[in-house]
Parts: sequence; structure tokens; C-alpha cells
Amino acid sequence: MDKEERLLSLYARQYHFYRFESMIKTLLMRKSVLKEKIENEGWKELYLYGNDELCELTYEKLSEIIKIGGVIYEGKRERIAIPEKQRIKIESLDDIDKDAIMLIATLRNGNEIRDKLSQFVDRDKIFFINEFLL
Repeated sequence: MDKEERLLSLYARQYHFYRFESMIKTLLMRKSVLKEKIENEGWKELYLYGNDELCELTYEKLSEIIKIGGVIYEGKRERIAIPEKQRIKIESLDDIDKDAIMLIATLRNGNEIRDKLSQFVDRDKIFFINEFLL
């Protein structure tokens, strides 16, 4: 594959990623859909994982419907509008309930994130934002 083909392939992947992210953000704006999905799952509280704009939007929309136990992040703290008291470094999860519900509210590196979170909670309690919404 020559340089032009690689660039075109990269552009196509990025285009599909941003299109998918836009679809997820659109679904997050539909409060009635979110409420119905949470009620169907029977959730009373959940934790979010993320440190980007998508996580911020997810926090904003879901916190109107369900109690958010905290927003878990790893690495450098980004400047997103989530209250500091809600921010939890992944290294601080040792005391979390093994049955806590985790929603991965980012679209990048999901499997790696799930593997890390499964050290603290049961793997079947970890959900991806796209699985939850679609």
C-alpha cells in the first residue's frame, strides 16, 4: 500500500469514527430513550468511565435521570465540566462494590478499558456506551 492509499484509508477510518460518535451524541440528547433504557435495565446508580467530550455529555444527560456514583478516569485529567467531587482516578477503585454498574462513555480503547475495570467490578457489569444506546 503506497502513501496515498494509507492516507485515504486513515481518512476513511476517521470519517467513520466521527460519524459514529455523532450518532451516539444524537442518541444521548433523547432523554425519553435514555430513561426507558435505564428503567429496562433496572439500574439505580452507575459509574461512568471517560475523560473526554463524549463522557461529559453522557454525564450531563444521565445525571438528570440516574444517580452517577462517579466518573472514573485514568492518566491526565482533562478539562471537562464534571464536578471534581465526582472524579475518581482508576487507581482509587479498590473499595468499589463488585456489583457496581460501569458504563464506558468513550469510544476509544474500549476493550482495554473493560479489562482494567474488570479488576475492580464483575465483567458482566461493564457496558459500552454504544451497546447501551443501540
